[in-house]
Amino acid sequence: MDIDADIEKRVSLFKFIRDIPYKIALNSEEQDYCCSTKSLMLASLLEREGLQTRQIICDFNWVDMPLPEAVLSLPYMVEETTHQFLQVLIPETEDWINCDPTWDSGMKKCGFEISKWDGLHNTRLAVVPTRIYSPQESLDLIESFKNEGFITRHMAYHHVFYQAINDWLRASRS
Repeated sequence: MDIDADIEKRVSLFKFIRDIPYKIALNSEEQDYCCSTKSLMLASLLEREGLQTRQIICDFNWVDMPLPEAVLSLPYMVEETTHQFLQVLIPETEDWINCDPTWDSGMKKCGFEISKWDGLHNTRLAVVPTRIYSPQESLDLIESFKNEGFITRHMAYHHVFYQAINDWLRASRS
């Protein structure tokens, strides 16, 4: 077993997922690359490498993000919402660490701080959490989010806000 190669592989997988351009799906047919999708994608890849992972939910405020006032002032913007990130059990230390691949490198020019991972220690979280839920509470919340009625209502209510974020990011990246 080559520990350095294992760590390099983790870092490579993290960068691959992190640098998929962040995008919030606006309907159930559209591909989503938001925090939850990217966290689940990275978990799947790391688990194939033999690592244990778990999904964690936290609350955060959109107003703490470097979004333009034109986006933050939209009537469908809800200040506090949830964010999903990954925790990974690092075999070398037997510690659970935070690993958050949410913001892609292209978002740096939009004012977002982009996470880097050394394969062993915490990354910065994409958001400033106002509350971090326990692993069990997070699992329960994730299950409740899978309800089709919840998804439909959530996407319909936030459609204008999410579209504005996607449009602003697309224009800022080009």
